[in-house]
Amino acid sequence: MGKRCTPAAFALLLLLAAGACMAAEPKPPVEIRAWVEAEDFVSKQCQSDSLVRIMYPASGGRAVGNGWGNSKGDWLKYNIDLPRVALELWVTLRVARLTAGGAELRLVLDGKGPGVRVSVPTTYGWGRQDRDWQYVQVALASVSEGKHTLEIHSERDNGAISLDGFLLSMYRVKADKGTSPAVLAGKEAPSDKARSDDEARVAQVVMPTSPLQAAVNRKYAEALAEKGKQIAPALHLIETPHFLIYSSWSPGQDKALSENMEGIYSAMLKQFALPPQTNVWAGKCVLYVFWEKSHYQAFATRVMETDYARAAGFQYHRGHFVCIVIGNTPTRDWFYEILVHESSHAFLARYINPRPVPDWINEGIAETLVCDVLEPKGVRTQARNKLLSACRTAVRERRDISHVFKEVRLVAYDYGLAQGLVQFLIASDRRAFITMVRLIKQGKSDEEALREAYSISREQLAERWLRTVADKSR
Repeated sequence: MGKRCTPAAFALLLLLAAGACMAAEPKPPVEIRAWVEAEDFVSKQCQSDSLVRIMYPASGGRAVGNGWGNSKGDWLKYNIDLPRVALELWVTLRVARLTAGGAELRLVLDGKGPGVRVSVPTTYGWGRQDRDWQYVQVALASVSEGKHTLEIHSERDNGAISLDGFLLSMYRVKADKGTSPAVLAGKEAPSDKARSDDEARVAQVVMPTSPLQAAVNRKYAEALAEKGKQIAPALHLIETPHFLIYSSWSPGQDKALSENMEGIYSAMLKQFALPPQTNVWAGKCVLYVFWEKSHYQAFATRVMETDYARAAGFQYHRGHFVCIVIGNTPTRDWFYEILVHESSHAFLARYINPRPVPDWINEGIAETLVCDVLEPKGVRTQARNKLLSACRTAVRERRDISHVFKEVRLVAYDYGLAQGLVQFLIASDRRAFITMVRLIKQGKSDEEALREAYSISREQLAERWLRTVADKSR
């Protein structure tokens, strides 16, 4: 009869056996999930020598642009290193394109074969705002572990795009438009620090800033103004409690311009039920006003490096810096309408946090503010005309208006619809409307925020608004 095993010895044997099993258990497979910055190319073919541009919303603050892809035959080449074999190598590209009509890319692995094509839609911006960016995805053939090259070719003339970068993965990842590259690559969880920061900003309403940041913004505004004076020598500073206004108008207009800007700001505070002492800017918002159309166009393209030369005006924000540029307007009333409209966009970009709101809400708020500010002064606004036209058309033709909720560039008719929907919500319950916007700023979709604030869906909102318009037209 063998020796008796004591309970302590038996427990030790169990631990040793478990350890042996754990040691023998194979390690989990290595995953391929790597983000590659667009500016890290090793070689290129393009007419422009300087492709990398500073773009605040891009990953790392930079992206490839400046005309890349405008000629068929443009290409970028990257070195990639894969930690394991992939039966399929998925490439998820973050792209932006303002020009109407899509672009087409062709991806070639290791310089072999014809490659795989992927279409790039118009995103209605070159990447200077978060909402300009979206993802396109394509699967390449099986690939071995180790070092490879990946080439991205432009397949169309006039196919210029901005490229932020691309994700390499073994499977197709969920790539929603608002997802950051860091979250896509698994380096940052959506519920981590970014979300807690957003919640803190919601509690404060105003984005946190510092005197140093305000001073930096002022220096940057002055630097842009100095460049502007080379185009429009009459550009001069008018300072108000909330604005730095650089105007090339006659100094006789300074008082009216400054009073109107402060009036616009007061109306925006009232729209969101904020006390008069609230300052959403990091220091002051900057306004550049040009009398000559050519001066505005030169400033928009050469100084601000934007594509808004044909627009009547635009707002621009990068980090904590916000400015508005106006000048291409045929009448004084139209000038102030554009000024109110773009001021609304600038305000909303700084309200709580920089997260954008859906276009139908953003444009609806702006058009509503135009009517609220200018019509009491006797101005017959284009915003009111668009609203009336949209009401008549929607009722007479019994149109489906659900397209206005989608992420597309709005046309004049859609601006009227957006204004009508926003005004309907505000008239129903202003407090609920403010809650809805804050929920969107916290990260909820407009559908989720609408249900939580008003207990209705987007379809129900459209139906109720149309019914109200039809009743009033009888």
